[in-house]
Amino acid sequence: FVFSSGGGPSPAPANGLLGADYTVANGRWRFAKVYAGENWNPDLRAPLTQPGVNVRAGEYLLAVNGRDVTAGENVHHAFEGLAGKQTVLRVGPNPNGDGARDVTVVPVRNDLMLRHLDWVDGNRKTVERLSGGKLAYIYVPNTANQGYTRFNRYFFAQQDKQGAVVDERFNGGGNIADYMIEY
Repeated sequence: FVFSSGGGPSPAPANGLLGADYTVANGRWRFAKVYAGENWNPDLRAPLTQPGVNVRAGEYLLAVNGRDVTAGENVHHAFEGLAGKQTVLRVGPNPNGDGARDVTVVPVRNDLMLRHLDWVDGNRKTVERLSGGKLAYIYVPNTANQGYTRFNRYFFAQQDKQGAVVDERFNGGGNIADYMIEY
């Protein structure tokens, strides 16, 4: 905790996340995977895929707010206290900085939903591939509001399929399962 001007404790600034996986290469941190998210949805905003940013897997993270970042330190230390704050990244295709560019991002406090969305999309692609395009994939996180919304979004967009895989793993419960079963 830090103390605010009012004298009482306030939460310490949150560490920022970019919605990415990293690997070490050539003494630098390299983006191994960049989670796309849904940038039109404020809850699933992905910092690295915002318009004009377009960081891709394989590029190197060279600096954060002008400070050089190398594999000699934990990559997350560079983002301490930066969640929700405009942050300038220097990224590029080469570890020595040749061809690098600066991009401004706003790191998020939590990238769990970006990772979850990627998991769902991976499942959808697997069902598509294994069924030869004949089956829909619908992930239902619960049988309440979010589940209802997701069901409608995925079911009606794929209603031309011959069948559907309805995935309820990790389902949080609810009370509108009869609506989904009816369809």
